[in-house]
Amino acid sequence: DFGNKSITLNGKTHVTWLDAVAKVFARTYDHATDTWSEAFYIDDGYDNHTNPTLTVDRDGHLRIAYGPHGYWVNWNYARVRYRRSLRPNDASAWSGASDFGYGATYASMIQLPCGLDAIGYRGGEAPSPAMFQCQRTLGHWTTAKAIFRQDIAPQYTHVGPHLAVDSKGRIYYGAHFYNVGAANNDPVNGNKAIMRSWGVALAMTPDQGETWVSLAGDTLNVPVPYSASVSVPPHGEDYRCGGVVIDRADRPWVLCWDATGTRRSLVLNGWTGQEWTSRNVATLLPAGLTPVYACMTIDTQGSFHIACTAMDSSIDSANAWGHVSSEVFHIVADSSGAPRSCRQVSTSDAAVCNWLPSISKPGPFCPIEKPVILYTHGVPGAGCSPETTTEVYCVLPD
Repeated sequence: DFGNKSITLNGKTHVTWLDAVAKVFARTYDHATDTWSEAFYIDDGYDNHTNPTLTVDRDGHLRIAYGPHGYWVNWNYARVRYRRSLRPNDASAWSGASDFGYGATYASMIQLPCGLDAIGYRGGEAPSPAMFQCQRTLGHWTTAKAIFRQDIAPQYTHVGPHLAVDSKGRIYYGAHFYNVGAANNDPVNGNKAIMRSWGVALAMTPDQGETWVSLAGDTLNVPVPYSASVSVPPHGEDYRCGGVVIDRADRPWVLCWDATGTRRSLVLNGWTGQEWTSRNVATLLPAGLTPVYACMTIDTQGSFHIACTAMDSSIDSANAWGHVSSEVFHIVADSSGAPRSCRQVSTSDAAVCNWLPSISKPGPFCPIEKPVILYTHGVPGAGCSPETTTEVYCVLPD
């Protein structure tokens, strides 16, 4: 969910996804004719971390970035691959690749009002921090810069990067602090008791990454560790970053989802200019279900849209990854953050889970009238297999 997976522009919706195991595809839905194009193959990545992310410029050209799996892989020298569509509002043909990045994976890319792209990702050397780069006018990219760091021994970390930009071009970078807590502790199946997630953080740059400040305006000497100056509620608890959006008053909002799977909690935080206000938007989920994953966007009317995975509350959270009870829900909250509606958008299957949703994110040249949700229908598998039993669904707005 980190990067945007769909863009709607002038009657067409373009979506991108990762097919087995690391094939980057795009496809276009024509709203006037109610038809889908063929699937357009773009490239092969490395593995399930390839994670394509889309933006669009003022002329309607799509941009796509996708990446490897960190500093230790040889694919593309562990750099992000970046392409631009050859024609406006058309996902069928793409430019040759340009490469940048440092030990990159899990990319999140946004378009800025000036027409340049900015990107956040997990990268660098272990323990991998949250990295940032911005496109230069001549097409190259700024040097990779770490924004958030974890002061721990080298081990598995996760940062969940989410970027957003306001009308003045100020970039907000949200991330979470997560690590396995010890060497030789598998991040998926390992001992959860020793994994440490200190919480969610947010920083802002007014000058495309040259300098960084807290929301209170204090200068940050990046990379910064988790601290009160950058913390987003719930402070110091085991929550992950589910998205950053900017409202019509240029105020940032951050969604935090409970990583323990034990609390019925999706916390939507709004910055007033002086402090955070927080609302739990999970209250409208059906009884007996607990949210275990979520992402967010904002529409042109100021309403918030959350796509979340929810599962049977009686299931131990250690078994949440790909549990068959998982379903995808669309929650809508008003401009104050108060939840207003909730509906299931996945089709239930007693044998297979519906999970890992993404939701379309706004940009300066692609505001969200109604969001598009994509989700995965398939078993978690073992490693990156099996290759033939996972499907990706697109839920178009009514």
